Amino acid sequence: MKKILYLFVSAVLMTACQNDNKSTKSIVQTASAEPKSKAKNDTNKIPSGKVEVSIDGKTYTLANFDQKLTTVVTLLNTGLQFRINDVNKQHIQVSLSAPDLLQSVPITISQQTSALEPGEVYSVKTQSSVNFVIPSTQPVQGDTKTLLKGTVTLEEYSESKLVITFSGSGYKLGDNKKNTFPMQGKIVFENFKVYDGRM
Repeated sequence: MKKILYLFVSAVLMTACQNDNKSTKSIVQTASAEPKSKAKNDTNKIPSGKVEVSIDGKTYTLANFDQKLTTVVTLLNTGLQFRINDVNKQHIQVSLSAPDLLQSVPITISQQTSALEPGEVYSVKTQSSVNFVIPSTQPVQGDTKTLLKGTVTLEEYSESKLVITFSGSGYKLGDNKKNTFPMQGKIVFENFKVYDGRM
């Protein structure tokens, strides 16, 4: 009787172990397949959207994105950054920093990096930077228009779309910061690739 009971318990344990191995294998296969499928979908993404920027009363539009020069959206521990280029060599660079930025959408940032003293840049946790480049026939420092005072708002963020608005006063990079002009705009960036650099 003891032998039969021993054989029965052994058979139950062996069956349970085999089922456990099968479920573990399927979990491992599912987990390893997920990043591959995400990476495959990511390579097929073609960034699109529209950027409208008004500088000193003149409006500039980026709608035909340069697919080679437009960057991925880089996610960092404290924010995100990206650059959009159009085929006319205009481009806009955006950097947003704030603790738990993506958990606080919509979020408005009023501290501009360009208004900080060099020593303060690394100590201020919440700041934003918007640079818009309008290339001249002979590129100079003043081609870059930088938001100096005002607000930048991350209105919307998902893996497939982000919307940013900004408004305030800007200056030409390399010029006196007292020589400002009105600067505002809206960025709609869709179907972008993401590089997740968060630790």
